[in-house]
Amino acid sequence: MEYVLGLWDALPRYEFVDLTDDVRETLRSYRDQSGVGPSALLRGSRKESPDGLNASIVQGWCDGKGRKARRDHLDYVLARWQSLIEDGRERIPVTAEHLARLQRDRRRTGVEPAELIKAAENPPDGLSVVLLHQWISGKVGTARKDHLDFVLERWGGLPDFDASPISDLGIGRHELRRGRVVMTDDIRTHLHMLQLRSGKGPYALLTWAKNEHLTVPRGLTHSGMEGWFKQSVKSVDPVHLAFAVKAWNALCVDDNEIVDLWEEDRAALRRYRSAGLLPSAIFCEARGVPDGLAVQTVNLWLSGKVRQARRDYLEWVWARCAALTVSETRRVAVTYEIRLTLEIQRQRSGVGQTDLLRHDEDVPDGLSAATITAWINGRVGTARKDYLVVKIKRVSPSGSADFRHAFADARVSSV
Repeated sequence: MEYVLGLWDALPRYEFVDLTDDVRETLRSYRDQSGVGPSALLRGSRKESPDGLNASIVQGWCDGKGRKARRDHLDYVLARWQSLIEDGRERIPVTAEHLARLQRDRRRTGVEPAELIKAAENPPDGLSVVLLHQWISGKVGTARKDHLDFVLERWGGLPDFDASPISDLGIGRHELRRGRVVMTDDIRTHLHMLQLRSGKGPYALLTWAKNEHLTVPRGLTHSGMEGWFKQSVKSVDPVHLAFAVKAWNALCVDDNEIVDLWEEDRAALRRYRSAGLLPSAIFCEARGVPDGLAVQTVNLWLSGKVRQARRDYLEWVWARCAALTVSETRRVAVTYEIRLTLEIQRQRSGVGQTDLLRHDEDVPDGLSAATITAWINGRVGTARKDYLVVKIKRVSPSGSADFRHAFADARVSSV
């Protein structure tokens, strides 16, 4: 017993103080003013804080747990919190006036929160894009005074967004929303025509720009530019748009003759689409495709959103469609009539897909029982013409006439 008492007697003698309501209120006030909780308060202070002090102890004080605290613990915590407040970390309400000013400067300058913080020199410790968005959205009602003062001064000191370069691009009427150009069908059509006239898509355009030692704006990529032509992209960076339009204009040459797309042209294109050739089948294994011509281009012709096309593009598509129309390996639409004919001949013969192909030595490459099943069940919309002809003929000679009748409805009309 004497040994144990001796050990206790040898321990340091700590002074304890009462945790009164006033002390707890002071602790909570310091916590709220600084915006720093117990864990953050003690983070990184292990070497200087009193032995035995941790965040759980401080949290217990604030929550009303316990009646006493070691004086050295309490004095350290109060001093540390107070120093944060005195260092400019006091929290103040984000008022309606603050919000209005933040939103006004955002619209006026065209600078988004992420750009503001990224470009800032020596921002206060702890200031982040997330915090700024929380202020603007009203999700938090207070902010560190040094944070809010910095942002208000930084945004307020930026110049107005200059929309004149966009107005000079020739893209027509446009709307700026939060500093970005709102994409419209008219703008997409204008960009598409520039792409046609220049003969270069986004990837080729940026490659050319880099080879010419032009400074490509940060963040501008060919995949991002390809997205401009999609309805899912609602707005674009005006700097990116200006660079692309100017680069395309610099590449436009008179050699790429532009011709009108008449309604009869569209009607012929749609017949080829019904036959399964457009918009994508003509590009399969194709050689000599003009630079810049793509499925997207043909889709715009079919949609009626553009009224002109490059002559070499249009002539290549006509020639390719005509060649595939007479090709036995071209793809044709698997219509309801064709599916019905296949099913009827299968039932008449009593021969299933697997047996049909198993006993023939001249099955075309790529034709399988699963492919035939997909035709009959309507899971695929097109098929190679020679595959369909082989299937019907193998089932029954009398079936050939039925198939030719059904297939005639799927043929493309002459153009």
